[in-house]
Amino acid sequence: MCSEYLQTLRGAEVWRAPRFANPRAGTTVEALTDREGKHAYTSLEKEVMVRRESFPPNDDDEDYELPPT
Repeated sequence: MCSEYLQTLRGAEVWRAPRFANPRAGTTVEALTDREGKHAYTSLEKEVMVRRESFPPNDDDEDYELPPT
């Protein structure tokens, strides 16, 4: 059921996926590393890192805004 839901996400809905894709208790998931070499270990840190890497700040765009969490 959850897998079907994740497969049907479109557009901005894909940013909800990390909330449903958390690892199960007792499993380990490798840390993510961004372009600057910083590591993200928790699900929340990884979500923030993916959003930041996918939508880097644009100084020329005064209306720049990250998608909602």
